[in-house]
Amino acid sequence: MTVPHESRPQKQEAGETSVSIIVCTRDRADDLARCLVTLKALTCPPELLIDIVVVDNGSRDGTADVVAEAAVDSPIPIRRVYLAEPGLARARNAGILASCGEILLFTDDDCLVTPDWLASALRVMQAEPAIGLAGGQVRLHNPRDLPETIKPSPHLERPGRPADLHALVLGCNMALRRSVLDRIGLFDERFGAGSRFKSSEDTDMVYRIYRAGCEVVYDPSFLVSHNHGRRSLPEIRRLHRGYRIGRGAFYAKHLLHGRLDVLSILLRQLVPLRRSAYPLPSWPRYLRAVVGQFVRLPWLFAGAILYWRLGEDPAHG
Repeated sequence: MTVPHESRPQKQEAGETSVSIIVCTRDRADDLARCLVTLKALTCPPELLIDIVVVDNGSRDGTADVVAEAAVDSPIPIRRVYLAEPGLARARNAGILASCGEILLFTDDDCLVTPDWLASALRVMQAEPAIGLAGGQVRLHNPRDLPETIKPSPHLERPGRPADLHALVLGCNMALRRSVLDRIGLFDERFGAGSRFKSSEDTDMVYRIYRAGCEVVYDPSFLVSHNHGRRSLPEIRRLHRGYRIGRGAFYAKHLLHGRLDVLSILLRQLVPLRRSAYPLPSWPRYLRAVVGQFVRLPWLFAGAILYWRLGEDPAHG
């Protein structure tokens, strides 16, 4: 994947800090407009070089107009990159290649950021150079939506073992260090919405960065609210089915490379290890949740089998 050089911003001078915010979108012009309003209102440290890259992943609605209108009066430069081939991981990679920020911040088009989102994320990433990836808090925006695809935990999490990576970070609120991607590579384009496996591009990236020896953290101090709009159980069932097929493919990928520690993540997914989080009156609820996970095992197997049948791609080890 290549991006014309002239579409990229100039690189920063030595000693300056630069951040690129990457938002991938497809046929969600209204959601994107609301997202960009909150991004334009960010509090920006004066010494920071910052830009916003909107990756239009083949939209057929008014996305181009929304980006052009938002860019007119924006205090932060906003650029649009068009990518016809669908796939969230492909779109994220296009955003990375079109940007020059040393720190890359990702959010989704249906998310709304707080004014201090940028400053808080930057504070987390700059506190420790060893941090390669940080995830932030994701709250439910509309109480009428079902409480899915959120992580409202107020507690700092620093995984001490691979099992702790399960559900650690959501891709709609994530910060990466470009220097780490230069070492391990970009997102695996076989994963993510719009691709063969409709999820787990973020899980795969978190795991790869952790295995590369970098710190991975969840820090609730930078947060977004997720305005996902899902209010029916059939929608959630379809969503979970895609998640589990993608997760099964993720396990298959790394098992093929002999990375047996992914099995501890699978165990954590099936049986939560922190049983102390479930007080005695909640044991029936806990057991019901565990049984429900095992009932969904066929979708994990389906994802793994599909991955093995398609064969390994050397470009995405």
